[in-house]
Amino acid sequence: MTFFRWTGFIEELNQKVRHIFASRVFDILLIVTCVDLSISKIAHSDSTDLKSVIAFIFCYISSAMAWYAMRYKRKDINSLLKSLRGINSTSHDKIINFLVFIDCCLPVIFAAIFTYATTETEFLSSYSYGLDLKHYWVVRILISIKIYFYYALYPSTTNIVALFYASLCWCCSVHISILTKEINQHITDLFELSQQIDILKRKKNNYDVLNNIQNVFSVPILFIVLANVFMCSAITGRLLVKNDSKIPISIRLGFMYYLVNAILCIVITLWIAGSVPIEMNKFKETFYKKAQERLLLRIANTEELQLKIDLINEPDFELTGFDILPIRRSTIFALIGTLFTYTVLVISTNAT
Repeated sequence: MTFFRWTGFIEELNQKVRHIFASRVFDILLIVTCVDLSISKIAHSDSTDLKSVIAFIFCYISSAMAWYAMRYKRKDINSLLKSLRGINSTSHDKIINFLVFIDCCLPVIFAAIFTYATTETEFLSSYSYGLDLKHYWVVRILISIKIYFYYALYPSTTNIVALFYASLCWCCSVHISILTKEINQHITDLFELSQQIDILKRKKNNYDVLNNIQNVFSVPILFIVLANVFMCSAITGRLLVKNDSKIPISIRLGFMYYLVNAILCIVITLWIAGSVPIEMNKFKETFYKKAQERLLLRIANTEELQLKIDLINEPDFELTGFDILPIRRSTIFALIGTLFTYTVLVISTNAT
């Protein structure tokens, strides 16, 4: 949680001054990075790839919006972390911390590779504000800093937020799956009211955590998905419209990294988060089946029957992005269809 303290995503009572200062600096740098990237890209674009450039810029704007949406929900994040104590959410902490560390290192690596592998003056000048490239080290350092902040805003920041979201959904999904297995392991005759209530109480704790997740991540996850969709559109549009063999290999690798990262971020996030409604339905079906067996054996009392009725009437839980984007596995195919439609539109536009 160190990253979230430094960025101001977690608000503590005795928050350290350096954490407050760092979060304010990050907020300012986000705005500066978005403005700088917009000016640089528009100034060096032409009519053939203007649509791709606009999509690229909107990707970064969406990433910044996801950041600020998380900052706005910092008090709710504290409540979410407290509610996690009711379920086992620490089993994969080391893996998550390692992935966050790798994600934070990638901007440094890519900034170094891009700066020192690119020698074409035309591409370097687009990042150096027109400064004289004779000042070699000054220009290289300036470009390295700019590229670092570009990659830090997207995809590093969006990846970390998506990882946090996916890990929370994974913990809830696993916890629900454990409850479902417990129901299956119970002998029908011994699955009495007290055991049913105990399982339903633990299920309610999980349900409360999921509601907190929805409250915190509803807006950020929508902007994260939008950012990745915009990036996929920008890169595919660029490759279809302007197949320039003069593009340096470092920039081509950067394009491929953007594209692969955007696709994986969408697929993995929606796949993991989409397991939550699946496990919730499995739980409901398993509990209903066990209660039905007790009813057929005539060993269920009226209170058990009422529990069964309440569970059946309980609305299906669904994670969404601001009540606009359903967070389900089927959404992956819907987004792929959207990107395919965009590709067809780009081809038809250029054909005419």
